[in-house]
Amino acid sequence: MTTRLEIPIPPNPEPEPQIAFEFVEGRNGLLEFHADSEDPKLELEAHVAAFRAVDQGIDDHFWSQAAIVASLTKKHGEKGEAIDGLAKAVEKSSGYLRQMSRTYRTFQFVSRDTNLSFTHHKIACRHTQPSEALAVARANGFSIERLNEWVSEQALKRATRATQKAKRAVRNDWREHLMHMDQIIVDDFIRNSPNQGYARRVCGEWRVEIADELKQLELTENRELVINAIDERGAEDEKAIRKAIDVDAKEIGRIVALLVEENLYEWVPKGGKKDDQRGSPSMILHKVGTPMGH
Repeated sequence: MTTRLEIPIPPNPEPEPQIAFEFVEGRNGLLEFHADSEDPKLELEAHVAAFRAVDQGIDDHFWSQAAIVASLTKKHGEKGEAIDGLAKAVEKSSGYLRQMSRTYRTFQFVSRDTNLSFTHHKIACRHTQPSEALAVARANGFSIERLNEWVSEQALKRATRATQKAKRAVRNDWREHLMHMDQIIVDDFIRNSPNQGYARRVCGEWRVEIADELKQLELTENRELVINAIDERGAEDEKAIRKAIDVDAKEIGRIVALLVEENLYEWVPKGGKKDDQRGSPSMILHKVGTPMGH
C-alpha cells in the first residue's frame, strides 16, 4: 500500500517594498532630493536612509583625508616644509592637518565606532584610553563639545580628586612643567642636536602636543571661572560675567552656550513674567535643579 503525503507549499512571500530616492541637479545648481511614495512610512524611511548615507559619506571623506596626511607625516614628520606645503595647497592650517594625522594613526590600532563622527574620534585621542572616551560618548549621546569637556574633566580627575583649590594648584604645576619641558626641548634637544632636521621634526611633534595640552588647560580653567562667577559671585548674564572675570567675551559666550546645552543652566525671565507684561523680559541664568532666586 502506497502512502501519499501532501506537503503544503507556502505561497510566495510578498516582495519587500523598495526604498527609492535620488538626487537631481536643479536649475540653480543645487541638488534636489526626490523620494516620492504613497506610503508615508516608506517616504520617511527614504529620507532617513538618504540622510544617513550622506552623513556616512562625509565621515568617510574625513578619514580618507586623514589617511593622506598620515602618509605624508609618517615620511616627513609633523612639522616642516612638507606639512606646511600641503596645508597651504589645501587651504587648511598645519595644526588641523596634524590632528587629522594623529587621529588616523591612533585608530589604526584602536577600534573605531562607526556610529560616531570623525571629530568625536579626534577628541577621543586626547584621552588616555580613546576607546573608553568613545564608549562614554556613545552611551551618553555626547555632542562634540560635550565630549571635549568630558575629556578635559577626566584629565583633571586623574590628576587629583581633591578640592577645587587643590585642582587649580595641580593645573598650575602642570602648566609650569609643560612650559619647562617646552623650553628644554628648544634650548637643549633642538639647539644642541647634531642633526637639526631630525631634531626639529621629532621634537616639533612634542612641542605641538604640549601646546595642545596648554590650550585645553586654559579652556577648562575658563569654564570653571564662568561657573564660579554665576554660582559664587551672583553673575546673572554674560555682561555680569564679563565684569566678574577676565575672560574674552566670545569665550564666555561659547562656555555659557555649552552650559545651557548640557542642561546645567537655563535662561529664565528675571522676576518672572506677568500676564499683562508687554515685550520680552530680561533673561537671567538659573542653575537647573535649584529653587528660583538661588
